[in-house]
Amino acid sequence: MDFRSVIAPLLIVALGIVLSTTFMHAKAKAPKVGDHAPDFTGTDQQGKNIHLKELFPAHRVVLIFYPKDESSVCTQQLCSVGTMIPKLPADVVVIGISSDSAASHTSFAAHHNLPFSLISDPKGKIRTRYGAYTLGFVPDRATIIINNKGIITHRLDGLMNILSAKKHIELLRSVFLGQ
Repeated sequence: MDFRSVIAPLLIVALGIVLSTTFMHAKAKAPKVGDHAPDFTGTDQQGKNIHLKELFPAHRVVLIFYPKDESSVCTQQLCSVGTMIPKLPADVVVIGISSDSAASHTSFAAHHNLPFSLISDPKGKIRTRYGAYTLGFVPDRATIIINNKGIITHRLDGLMNILSAKKHIELLRSVFLGQ
């Protein structure tokens, strides 16, 4: 029996155990509906500092965690959100968050005329506080709606595919537009 043919499957199983344990740990710490939204400060594509707790009580907030600027699914999702902005109640603030750089966000927002803030989270600190990871380290898509008291009222986590992105848009339509 070849040594490599025995070791390779064992390494794959061990890696799977480590990844699933990391995933379960990250999701277990994720804030749930009814929890206070973890506070954060981030800088958007225009260089503006956004401090979450300063948005309350005047605003409800939608956090959209997405994997990558200019990827086809993320672009479709965020452009759909952008077209919804004029229809949303005036007190709703939408914030997109990914690990892309501020320069990438600036280009992405300008290229697609996105009318909301995109926060750069290159080290994943905000994403980690919200548990928005697929396998503990792979960026996930998550939509989190926070009321004007800072309480999470809706949360949708989803894999990185087009069907998931559509469900995130449907959540916003349902909550804010009654559709």
